[in-house]
This record gives sequence, C-alpha cells and structure tokens, in this order.
Amino acid sequence: PARVDHFLRKLDNLPEPFLAVYYSFVAHWEYAEYGLQWKRYNSSRTLDRYLNNLWLLDNLIARIVAHLKESGRDKDTVLVICGDHGEAFGQHEGNWSHPFAIYQENLETPAVLWQPALFAPRVETRLTSHIDLLPTLLDAVGAPWQRDQLQGESLFQNEFERKYLFGFGKDGAVFALDPAGPKIQLPREAACTAYDLKSDPGERKKLPCDRYPDMLSALRSWRSWQ
Repeated sequence: PARVDHFLRKLDNLPEPFLAVYYSFVAHWEYAEYGLQWKRYNSSRTLDRYLNNLWLLDNLIARIVAHLKESGRDKDTVLVICGDHGEAFGQHEGNWSHPFAIYQENLETPAVLWQPALFAPRVETRLTSHIDLLPTLLDAVGAPWQRDQLQGESLFQNEFERKYLFGFGKDGAVFALDPAGPKIQLPREAACTAYDLKSDPGERKKLPCDRYPDMLSALRSWRSWQ
C-alpha cells in the first residue's frame, strides 16, 4: 500500500500527456504474507498464499482506478492492466512458479484495456500476446504506426495477418502457437514436443513435432531472426 501511495503522489505531479507504470511484485513468488486483512484463505498452501496476494493486488489496482476517477483524469487516461506471465502450481511435474517451463499455465495471463471513449466493451477471444498492446493502443488514439516496425497486431483489425504466435521461454526455449490448436515447444538442448490444445488443453499427450512441419520450420526461422 505504501508504494501505491508513492505512485499516486508521483502521478498527481505528472504533466500531460504522461505514461505511468505501476509494476507490483505482490503476487510474485514466494507469495509473502501481508497481514490478516488480506487473507481470504487461512492456509499456508502455496496456491492459497498466491490467491491471497492476488486479492491484495486487486485492491491496490482499485485504489489507482478510484484515484484517477476522483481527480477526473479517468476521462482522458487509458488503463492497461496485464500480467507479465502465468503461474504454475504443479500441473506438470516439477513445474512451479513461472520460469521453468513453457506450458500454458506458464504463458497465459489476463489483460484489460479500459477507456470507454476508445474501447467498446467486449471480450477478445483471438490468440493474442503482449506484442499486440502497442499497436492496439496506437490505433485506439489514432496514431500512425508502420507494420514492419512492430511484431504485434492491433485488436482493431478484423483479422490478424500472422499465421502463428511465437515466444521465448527459459534458457532460449521457444514455442509456437497455432490458433487452430497445435503448439510446438522447442528447447535449446532437448527434444521438440508438440501438443494439440484443442483436444488436449492440459498438455498431457505429447505429439511428434514432424506432424506440423510448416509450423516447426516457421518457428526455427523466427528463432534465427530474433
């Protein structure tokens, strides 16, 4: 809470236009305890400590939003609320926290873009990534951007141009996601594995990567380009 107080004081003194970033470690491993008032689950289980801290983080974000509304700055401020990664709790053997694997529990994270004057209420169901935030925000405020200078795509596009979504994991591992369901994990020094997230969302059944040769080739090309 004290850090939010500091953030809000800094925010009040910023001239417009401004960019302000509040980055919280409240919900980060090792999920420290912050007092009885933030204990929704009176348990020492790892998952319960994490959920307790998410409750605290929700309240901290609510304070920031309320402050913007009280000051009137909510009317011309775009709020972007997003996680930087998912969190694992043993869904796969040895996979805890976030840096040790690239399963979906490590990758999936929520995001909210809020400014009623710019965004009509809706839920985005397409496969998206953090790289899509910047082009979306630029489109929202009517600022021009060049497609060849950004890897992401705007959520205002009716259709995405990309065929696959790529990303990095631990120690140089890379992955590719196909909106149709296939997923490829390509570690730097281990065998490639594939999954079909449509029929196997829990990633329990390993498939051979050569089942998706075009996707594997595209992933290797993207890794070399990066």
